[in-house]
Amino acid sequence: IRDVNEAPVLQAASLAVNENSAVGAAVGDALVATDPDIYASQTLTFDVRLGNASGVFSIDAASGQVRVAQAVLDFESRSDYVLTARVTDNGVPPLSATATVSVSVVDVNEVPVWVSGQVRSVAENSGSGTLVGVPLTASDQDQRQTMSYSLVGGDGVSLFVLDATSGQLSVSNGASLDFETKRVYWLMVRATDNGSPVLSADTNVTVQLLDVNEAPVLDDTSRSVLENSVIGVAVGSPIRGSDVDSNQFLTYEIVDQSVANMFRIDALSGQLEVRTASLDFESLSQYSVTVRVKDSGAGTLSDTGLVTVNVLNVNEAPVLTIVSLSVEENSAVGRLVGSPLVATDPENDVVTFSISYSDDGMRALAVTSSGQVFVNSTTLNFEARRVYDLPMVVSDGRLSSSGTIRVSVLDVNEAPVFPYTIRSVRETAAVGSL
Repeated sequence: IRDVNEAPVLQAASLAVNENSAVGAAVGDALVATDPDIYASQTLTFDVRLGNASGVFSIDAASGQVRVAQAVLDFESRSDYVLTARVTDNGVPPLSATATVSVSVVDVNEVPVWVSGQVRSVAENSGSGTLVGVPLTASDQDQRQTMSYSLVGGDGVSLFVLDATSGQLSVSNGASLDFETKRVYWLMVRATDNGSPVLSADTNVTVQLLDVNEAPVLDDTSRSVLENSVIGVAVGSPIRGSDVDSNQFLTYEIVDQSVANMFRIDALSGQLEVRTASLDFESLSQYSVTVRVKDSGAGTLSDTGLVTVNVLNVNEAPVLTIVSLSVEENSAVGRLVGSPLVATDPENDVVTFSISYSDDGMRALAVTSSGQVFVNSTTLNFEARRVYDLPMVVSDGRLSSSGTIRVSVLDVNEAPVFPYTIRSVRETAAVGSL
């Protein structure tokens, strides 16, 4: 019997390989082929005949081991392949056989994927629960899985909360977000899938605070100014408002005052000044001025403050009340001339009176410290001097003022005076003789 070369037999196979397998990874067990020509010592050679146009797989020609040829296996894109494998002997003539090889791509849980450079923004001073931008979401190639989110670090982890289901970031309860204190925070956010095994991925998220115009603050304050100050005198130091928005400038205006038009304010410096020169401590020692401060931000915000202006007392000279007095000539020393003089002192200080004599002739009259003019000598004579203009000085002990008090000498009818005369006459003189 003459031996005839017979075709080999290749068994159909169902193989499996994990998605994402690297190049060279074995795909299941090697293919199994037999050859009836057991006495011919033939060699079998394997190759892929159909179904591998993209070259995803390769087959070892000698062993029949199918391997990954390209690292493109993705369960979510394609979960199975159907190959037609061929085995060929080296008989004469060479014969071959084919079989279907099914390759299933096994789904492997894959790590969630974040888009890098996640940035969110929120206005400063936002309240609890305010949403911070759109939700943070990671992607997962594994379909039908559920993603959960959590905050795992960062310098803003106590200021924000993250919804585990939606990935929505929001402001936490009691958080204080102040652009002027800190403008940027960072958070580490973790996305976790529910695959087997559970996998997660972290990403850094930048949270930027948006500057919001905030109202300036003007505290109630007080200033002092001396009474009798002239127009334009500064009333203490400038009024100063504060504003946390450092890039703005403030302006000032008076919106009300207890006495109209007493004060004015410089719009830029906040310097309060005297507008009307009628400040008098004795009349009114305190004024109220309401000042408004405005910022230069969007929407122009303002605040008002009450400025209490205290008028400081200044010692003022007493003022003599000018009167005219009269006294009879020949009045005795010590006789009172009219009523006591009167002087007014704004501070109600005790005042004293004196005469600044310009000539000794005036010393016929004098004044007590309490203001009583009296006769000081017996030289008052209407026929010699009819008027005394006394330069009177009134003092409170620190300041003084002067004024002229006119004292008129009144004429008094006086008995005629017969001068003592000696005459002589002869004893024999006749009647009628001189």
